[in-house]
Amino acid sequence: MGLPRQYPRPTDGGPGLIRVALCDDDRAILHGLTSTLGRDREIAVVAVVETGEDALLYAGQVDVWLMDVRLPGRSGVEVASVLRSRERPPKVLMMTSFDVGEVLNSIKVGVSGFVHKDAFLMNVAAAIKAVYAGYQVGNEVVMSAIARHLDRLAIVDPAKAARVARDDLDRQLLDLVMNNASVESMAEQAHLSSSGVHKRLKRMFERAGVKNQRALSAWLYGL
Repeated sequence: MGLPRQYPRPTDGGPGLIRVALCDDDRAILHGLTSTLGRDREIAVVAVVETGEDALLYAGQVDVWLMDVRLPGRSGVEVASVLRSRERPPKVLMMTSFDVGEVLNSIKVGVSGFVHKDAFLMNVAAAIKAVYAGYQVGNEVVMSAIARHLDRLAIVDPAKAARVARDDLDRQLLDLVMNNASVESMAEQAHLSSSGVHKRLKRMFERAGVKNQRALSAWLYGL
């Protein structure tokens, strides 16, 4: 596909490089991203597109898609859902502006994290590397979105809370999960070891049918 002249040319990648593709309808953002990421020795920008349709048409190998949530035509969430359903799914890192619906819908389709649209470009590179390594990034984006839009959310379902929290200690940990506490903070406040917290959380995740704290919070809110 063609590439507007003002964009730096993508590369074909190479051994040991993280193959990154960019999708955003803002050409200024794309130019800044391709210029900055292109100077990173661990990253190869292999594709630059402006629509979700073009992202889905790209046939090259991609390790991480950096994608705007809001796109003309098919939304970033829709495109991410299709990409994640493929036989060899790439990681997807979403660029967002804290809209709660967009964030929570993105979680549901299995994106690997979030960066704010106004994030420093060097932070975007760090987020890409973390996602490529298998980490979830952007918890603060998720929690900020929820906190700023509590009026749009249902209250926590008490039946669901009772289902995952079987005793007083579970209920204490669940409260800490809903307040986005770290495992270290949970361990200190609940007088447990970090491994003890992890074991308790794992059992709660299994009862709810989720894989992490963010998904548990969304499940409890009925989202």
